[in-house]
Amino acid sequence: GMPWRRASRRRYRQTEMTNMTFWKFSKDSKLLDANYVKADVDIFWTMHAKGRHKVPFETFLDLLDEIAKRKNVCRAELDYYVIKNAKPEITGTRGKSKFYDDKELWSGVAAKGGPSTND
Repeated sequence: GMPWRRASRRRYRQTEMTNMTFWKFSKDSKLLDANYVKADVDIFWTMHAKGRHKVPFETFLDLLDEIAKRKNVCRAELDYYVIKNAKPEITGTRGKSKFYDDKELWSGVAAKGGPSTND
């Protein structure tokens, strides 16, 4: 099973993301480059949010898949990069910073989103 899920469930309701948070996340995690630009952030968001103002964590994982595909890296690599570059100093700023701060959540993401060996 996935023990990390149990640990983070109590925080789950806080892990919703808005378009602005997604943009900030992309910027703060230094994900933007020649292959992944501001326009892509909006396109991916529109594709997955389907008109909603906020999306749940699961949708955020789908967005990460899109970014990985666009950047031509595997998800595990992208997750590692994000964890490495996420800025700890945004704790305490306005808005939901769970996406960056919660290493436990992220390691769960990496464990769940990484390439599965038993395919």
